[in-house]
Amino acid sequence: MESKIPKYCTGEIKPYQKGENIFELFRKVAERVPNQIAVIAEDTEYTYAQVFEMAENAAAYFHSKGVQAGDRIALTGYRTVYTIAAIYGLIKLGAAYIPLENDYPTKRVTYILQDSGTDKLIVTSQDFEQEFDGVKEIPFYKGIDSSCPPLPDSIQTIENPCCYIIYTSGTTGAPKGTPICSNDLLNLTFWYADEVELHTNSCVLLLNAFGFDASVKNIFATLLTGCTLLLGSQNLFDIARILKIMQAFQPTVVNCVPRLFHAILEADREHGYHAISSLQYAVLGGERLDKSMIDVLYQDKPNSKLKVLNVYGPTECTSVSTSMKYSLRELSECETVRIGRPIFNKRVYIMDSNENLLPVGEMGELVISGVGIAQHYLHKKANEVFLPDPYYPEDLMYRSGDLGYYDETGNIVFCGRKDKQIKINGHRIELEEIIQTGLKCSGSVWFDVVLCAGERLVGFVKGTEDRSDEIRTAMKEWCMDYMVPAEVISIPEIPLTAHGKTDYEALKEIAETHRKSKKTTVTGGTQAILMEIWEQLLGQNHFGTDEKFFDVGGNSLQLFKMKMLIQEKTGKDVEIVQLLQAATIEAMANLIDHSSRQNKEDKERIRGAVRPDTGVARNKLKERMELLKKRRSGTAQEQAFEFEKKCGD
Repeated sequence: MESKIPKYCTGEIKPYQKGENIFELFRKVAERVPNQIAVIAEDTEYTYAQVFEMAENAAAYFHSKGVQAGDRIALTGYRTVYTIAAIYGLIKLGAAYIPLENDYPTKRVTYILQDSGTDKLIVTSQDFEQEFDGVKEIPFYKGIDSSCPPLPDSIQTIENPCCYIIYTSGTTGAPKGTPICSNDLLNLTFWYADEVELHTNSCVLLLNAFGFDASVKNIFATLLTGCTLLLGSQNLFDIARILKIMQAFQPTVVNCVPRLFHAILEADREHGYHAISSLQYAVLGGERLDKSMIDVLYQDKPNSKLKVLNVYGPTECTSVSTSMKYSLRELSECETVRIGRPIFNKRVYIMDSNENLLPVGEMGELVISGVGIAQHYLHKKANEVFLPDPYYPEDLMYRSGDLGYYDETGNIVFCGRKDKQIKINGHRIELEEIIQTGLKCSGSVWFDVVLCAGERLVGFVKGTEDRSDEIRTAMKEWCMDYMVPAEVISIPEIPLTAHGKTDYEALKEIAETHRKSKKTTVTGGTQAILMEIWEQLLGQNHFGTDEKFFDVGGNSLQLFKMKMLIQEKTGKDVEIVQLLQAATIEAMANLIDHSSRQNKEDKERIRGAVRPDTGVARNKLKERMELLKKRRSGTAQEQAFEFEKKCGD
């Protein structure tokens, strides 16, 4: 059967560390380069010796709290070295971590805790204030006494243990847990380190949330290779802060969603792309790659050596299944952006509904097999998307629901979805989950239909009563903000096509008409300036002065640009957090009109000056950059020691 598979469907067959203990691999690296910088978090550097000791202590501490091999343990997603040490401590014990982002609604967290069966939650910041019935919180952050007896010489181990469980959107009205095991993770780690050429002088900037599976390859590939993991700011969309971090620590690799990288490029362009000058690779995934801003970068910097890695892969297949490497010139000149070929030890088929392979150029469903496929969803052994591979009966394959085709070069072109799953700002959303959540969680119908109109979710309810506030308030108790429709429209009947099916085009027209009806006319003053700025950012002017920016299609990445435009047009310097709190044109205008702060040092801060209280003194920045360049030119261990000794924490 294997001979029937075209060669382009199969990634390179490569031996990897199958069966190896991840923590022992980390130990070997820590012993080889103890003085190398392992993690940079909150502007503080931690050597491999320090992080390894923290992870060892974490394992002993968690073990003393009852954590054992095979346990599933929830973990808060604060971007600190304690979170990294906690992850490796759990790995040492053979337990799986379940990342919980700090903005998850309480009821969503409660569901995940109950569904996963965990009774323990590791808290890696003192800012965490929630409590959950039946769940023991284990604090693990600076100032907490985690001293305890060392681990016994022999602790229970499991062959190929589950390492992490990430919850994704589900059609049943509740998120689904996807467990990923050690061998799958090791294959991903080995491929990633090879693909972006990680070595002891590399520095990887992580700009993904821990609850997003894209974070995994960065957390493990870095510390199993001996390079540096640079954690971004707690606010992943604070562009000014990201540029400061890049300026200070000179990363060689960055991983994020495309639109975040575009925002970084747009902001850094004003300063000659100084912050990104050290980058060798930009690893972009989670949504379709729009290359417009990268085209601008190529025009501005045609000699740049930066490479772009366009990656694709569902959570169920250990994050990455295909990749395509581009130079800036190649990406700028290509008409169709491809997602490439299968990574090491994976296979990607293009199939029809009867599991027949389709020829080059014919669109079908992307079906993924080989190393890295989850065996099932948590508590759901049988599922129509995990099926035996007809060509490799010992393997499972995953029906992704994504559409694409192989082109004549043997690379995959992504064409969208076959169902109602969508992505907004990199977040995977099942529209059916939004509908089912109302029935499952509140016992009432929230929506009859939910659709995506541009970058906005719009929900439709049969009836004449305006239920917008009621439904949106109820949703926010259960759903992430990005799952809450920006608009809730009540209509007497859901329009149907001639065949009796929901007429989505008619609904989109209704949504557009509804949006236009909300436009407010402003004659002058600060509100008029803000109206102009919003129109520029959103590409439309159908909104009222009392509507929230996010409800009319705005996103977090645009807030930085809004801040800069406000400063340019009014001379007032407002913080992004203030814009978030104000939210509407009316409130923002009031904020600006009553602000006494004038335009001060924003340009200087964007160019990379580090706050004086961060521990990275400004007068050391030049020395640090010279040491970084030096560190990347000789033997890793000697330079790592010199760097650590001279720069300190």
